[in-house]
Amino acid sequence: MSGNIKTDVEIEVSALVHVVTQVLKVQDAGNFMLVLRELGVETVDELVYLEGNTTWDNTIEYVDMENMPAKYVFNNIMKKKLLLIIDWIIEYYPGTSYTLWFQLTARELHSFKLQQLRNSNDSAAQNLTQAAGRVTTSSLDVSVFRKALKISIGDYKVLKKEDGWCIWERNTRATAQLHGVQNVLDSSYQPVTLEEKSLFAEHQKFMYSVFENCLQFR
Repeated sequence: MSGNIKTDVEIEVSALVHVVTQVLKVQDAGNFMLVLRELGVETVDELVYLEGNTTWDNTIEYVDMENMPAKYVFNNIMKKKLLLIIDWIIEYYPGTSYTLWFQLTARELHSFKLQQLRNSNDSAAQNLTQAAGRVTTSSLDVSVFRKALKISIGDYKVLKKEDGWCIWERNTRATAQLHGVQNVLDSSYQPVTLEEKSLFAEHQKFMYSVFENCLQFR
């Protein structure tokens, strides 16, 4: 059992060495491994714990390969590469086989970054398209509504006597429901989006014209 555990640890360390030398392309790999140890990273699996670790924002003090005090400062590019490796772990690494680690190269990591950027751009473009679609749909709704005004006002009955109010109101509400402008007669209705407000403003203009045309009693 202990032999197997030792072998697993050795593989984990070897995988970390591979990442440092072949993926990150660090020239002084031995001292860089000592810097990672100061951050609590001694095996490849422990790289994930760099996520949210603010320690590496400061100068790292460590004892180098020659047993001398030394300092290391992570530059932004190295930080981004390490965080990108964490993203790669989340995306591809099952946590059970170390074979994938030895297949990862600097070129593969670069390709992974490009795919992230493409996905981000595609998502942004899709959001813009959806937003444009919503605006276009609203514009079409207003446009269609405006075209219908020419024949809609005449559908409302004229009220010339006050005692016919109750019947006229029922007829008006029913016709407004048919025309899709019933919200104007609902005092509790509050449009929320810009599109809803634009369309509601058109409905109000229309119903004002209806009242002007139909209410003919003193």
